[in-house]
Amino acid sequence: MMTPQQIVDTINSPRTSDTIYYALKKFLDENKVAEAISYIQDSFGCDEETAKSALLLYKEQLYDELKKIIKETVSSLSPAQIAYNNAVAGELQNVPTCPICQSTNLKKISGLSKVGSIAVWGVFAAGRTSKTWHCNHCGSEW
Repeated sequence: MMTPQQIVDTINSPRTSDTIYYALKKFLDENKVAEAISYIQDSFGCDEETAKSALLLYKEQLYDELKKIIKETVSSLSPAQIAYNNAVAGELQNVPTCPICQSTNLKKISGLSKVGSIAVWGVFAAGRTSKTWHCNHCGSEW
C-alpha cells in the first residue's frame, strides 16, 4: 500500500497523466472534498484515512502552491497585458473548426472564388456557392 506522500509524488510525476491532478484541482475548486477523497481511493486503491492524508498533502504541496503562483502572475500583469491576454483567449475560443475532422486548418471561400466557379461550371457550381468554409485537412466544405 502506498503512503500519502507516495500518492502525491505519483500525482505530481511527469509519468502520470494530468487527469488525476486536474480532477483533484476541480474537486477542490468546487469545495467537493468528499468526492476528492473518494477519487483518490478509487485511483490508488487506498483506504479512506490514507486518501484524506494524501489530499491534505496534495493541497499543501501542489494546489495551494499553484493558486499562489497564479495569483502572483496575475497581479504582476499590467492592464495592457491583461487586455492582450483576454483578447488572445477570445480569439482562440472563436476559431471555427471542421465539422468532419475538427481541424482548424481552414480557408474561407471567397466571393470571387464562388463567382469563378459559376462562370466555369455554371449550374453545376450551385452547391459550392452556398458554402463558406473549406477544410484544408479533409477537403470538406460547408
